[in-house]
Amino acid sequence: MKEVDPRSAPADSAERPFGPDVEAHPRRAAVREQVEPAAFAEKSPEQSTVCGNLGGMRSPALIFAALALIACDGSPPAALDAQPADSGPPDGAVDASPVDASPTDARPADAQRADAGLADAALADAAPADADPADGAVTDSGPLPDLEPPDAGPTPSGDGCDVLPLLAARCANGGCHLPNNRRTSLVLTHEAMLDGSLDGYVVPFDPDASYLLTRMRSHDAGPLMPLGTLSPIDELPLIEAWVADGAPTRCDLPPTPAPTDPNHLDADALFQCDGAPSATPARLRRVERREWTRAVVKPLSGTWWGSTAKDNPFAAPDRLPYSTYPADVTVDPATLDLYMLVLPEAPALWNNRDPVRGDGAFIPGTRTHVVYRNAEVRCIFTDAAPDGGCIDTYVGLLLEHGVLFRPPTAGEFDRLRGFLVRALADEADPAERRATLQFVGEAAFLMAGALFRSELGAPVDGEPGRHRLTADEMGLALGRVLSSHPVGAPLPIDVAEGPDTEMPLLGRLGLIKAAALDGSIFEPDVISALLDAYRGGVDPTRPDIAADEDGRALPRRGDWWLAENIQQFFREWLGYRTANTAFKDTPGATSRWDGTYNGDPMWDPSTTGYRVLQSGNPGYESTLVDQLDDTIARAVIESHEQGDDVFERLMTTRLWRLPSDRSDLSDTPCAARADCVDPAYPACVLGRCGTSIASNMVNITRVYGLDGPVPHTEDGRWVEMPPDQRAGVLTHPAWLAAHGGNFQDDANTIYRGHWIRERLFCETIPGLEFVQAEAKLIASDPTVSARERLHRSVEDPAENPQSPICMGCHSLMNSLGYPFEIYNHAGFVRAFDHGPDGQIAPDGSTAISWAPEPALDRAFDDAIEFVEALGQSREARRCFIRQVFRYFAGRDETEADACVLAEMQTALDQTGSFFAMLEVLVQSGAFQDRSPPEVP
Repeated sequence: MKEVDPRSAPADSAERPFGPDVEAHPRRAAVREQVEPAAFAEKSPEQSTVCGNLGGMRSPALIFAALALIACDGSPPAALDAQPADSGPPDGAVDASPVDASPTDARPADAQRADAGLADAALADAAPADADPADGAVTDSGPLPDLEPPDAGPTPSGDGCDVLPLLAARCANGGCHLPNNRRTSLVLTHEAMLDGSLDGYVVPFDPDASYLLTRMRSHDAGPLMPLGTLSPIDELPLIEAWVADGAPTRCDLPPTPAPTDPNHLDADALFQCDGAPSATPARLRRVERREWTRAVVKPLSGTWWGSTAKDNPFAAPDRLPYSTYPADVTVDPATLDLYMLVLPEAPALWNNRDPVRGDGAFIPGTRTHVVYRNAEVRCIFTDAAPDGGCIDTYVGLLLEHGVLFRPPTAGEFDRLRGFLVRALADEADPAERRATLQFVGEAAFLMAGALFRSELGAPVDGEPGRHRLTADEMGLALGRVLSSHPVGAPLPIDVAEGPDTEMPLLGRLGLIKAAALDGSIFEPDVISALLDAYRGGVDPTRPDIAADEDGRALPRRGDWWLAENIQQFFREWLGYRTANTAFKDTPGATSRWDGTYNGDPMWDPSTTGYRVLQSGNPGYESTLVDQLDDTIARAVIESHEQGDDVFERLMTTRLWRLPSDRSDLSDTPCAARADCVDPAYPACVLGRCGTSIASNMVNITRVYGLDGPVPHTEDGRWVEMPPDQRAGVLTHPAWLAAHGGNFQDDANTIYRGHWIRERLFCETIPGLEFVQAEAKLIASDPTVSARERLHRSVEDPAENPQSPICMGCHSLMNSLGYPFEIYNHAGFVRAFDHGPDGQIAPDGSTAISWAPEPALDRAFDDAIEFVEALGQSREARRCFIRQVFRYFAGRDETEADACVLAEMQTALDQTGSFFAMLEVLVQSGAFQDRSPPEVP
């Protein structure tokens, strides 16, 4: 059968991925003729780059004509000093407003303010959002780092311009010789070398006496430098000649910028307030995958009607430390092309009061207050010729509650209004209304403001050069701390409880929307109350996940819950999101269930039970990730209520929420299948009649070291874990599995140690850019333990002559990961390990090296002893505070943030509460204030 391009499907096709057939639309030719010759003319270079890319993509042509009318309008970024409010298209741009379009009603001054930086002149530098990347999502990869120094061109003979950039690129850019490195005092950034950092390491005119060259020539004094090289670098003669010539550091070239690595900041200085104000650079932030999905009121999980909204291409790139970072993320042509595949779903709530899918079938649960129950907007769906007031109301609601989530500027409002008026005038029959609104809605969701959120702020009186977020920007920023639902997003009418139901027309996070509208959102008491209203609690209806969970699965989740984006912070910081998808060969290997099944390994009960925990199917029990979510939620909330330290509780809690292995069993006893006459419970499992999937569920607690039973009640699912086996989140199967390999003797130690060094100690392990040693474990051997396999591969010079090179970095990881060798790759407690004479006891002993504080630089017996020490660690606790700052501020900390970090630490010390620490951050200048970019 010939494949058909979906973009050329007939207009009456039930499957119309791009909505009404744009090529056949009667308005197509007229709009293209009027728009395309001039739409991309008279642009700044930045606009030409973005809009030129869009203009080159002709399918669907009419949608891009709409984009030209609405987004690429030549408007300058606003919210900068002396920038006027958006007054519509500039000279030379096409004005979409028809001659007979009704003027905009007098809008409040706040609604008429400047374009909040959403014009396309800023798109090239715009930035990202959050997320939980969708499987298979294509995201921006960003520019690759320069691994070699830039070509400086010809330089005077004998100066340092040939050598200093080389050393900076190879030795500082590798993450090693940066300031505040605990393992060396030698700093090799360009500026540091100009300031004399080489003194004592280089002896001018004497290469043989220069320690720097000694380390670059051979392994005799330690690992060859640069770290990871097997032989002296090709540029060594150049460096030797430079030393022999006196090691001059004069150079007329500007210093090569040192890499920005917050982990190399002075940790003590970061928590010593000197009174300096903190602010975040002004920025535009691209919407994130979950945020866009929520904006169009679709669930993050799959749907029975085949929604593809969750598969939009706006997942944050994996290269970012957190999904909330907006740096260098834009909408390139590939992303835009993928966006077109999901775009038709965006206006579904706005083209009909009753949302329907492509074949016209109504979708239950998708009616919203702002459209379905708002009498003022009904006219746009029912009137053959809607009047100006009806059109104004519809356009205003669509922009503020569906697209921009802030009051539109005059220019944004007028252009979309004019586009709608023209589309209505071209209707051959009012029966086409849904197609008309779909067409206009898709164009609205291509506006720059639909894809980028402004965080530029407005000037602060009396403080030149300092901006503060506007009330609407602050509302969106505060809402994003709590939820992926944009503030004001339409609220479904079947949401029965929660603070938003008090003012349903204000949409999601309605209390925040109201505070933004009346300007009270900056008041400390108001901020505190808003956080209290949405941050989490104990509620069996689970407002955080009710829109996504199957009604049959929701009761299996815990009553303790955290606001969605607070929970997302813990998923991203701890990095356990992949536990549900990571492949594990023989999950129960080396546990007490290893070798107890003699049939097909595929049907080993430990394996099938583990697969159920990863997928949630068959059955409706929660997944490994869900279970850690619920355990963290209770730890965070109880520590807040009881005044305990949240960090210590996270590191040591033994009260975990487990899945029930009895949820699919009835109370009817049985000795054989014949005893089970109830068709709903046809199987006999563990002496009770159960469902057809009960036999798959009875082994799901094995990863926790239990044979059961775990009752299928809320209280029964909360289990106190054995004190000699589990303590805190780092011993939870979800964390262990996410930071474990595919096989029980994989490099699990390295993965886990790497995470602790970087995410819990806030120290950087050098990258692999220049490593020449073979990074490979020796062959797996059933007579060799996982620990011994790693030792021979990396640490033992007799087995691996390159081990001194390897240990230059592995000394930072291995000792931190060894305590967790009492668990296998999937998180099961090991009952044994392998040795030359058969089974041996699992070994979790270690001697920590290069810890950030003396209290941790010692021997530990196993993971339990180690994590309990981590719970008391001052430096680990400080790193936790820094990670909270990074995620919720959406950027790396700097020395200018010392006062904010110090206040966060004080709040945590005094209350133990995560929420108290977060409240300090959102009330700070780091969160609310902006340093505007320089305007030429």
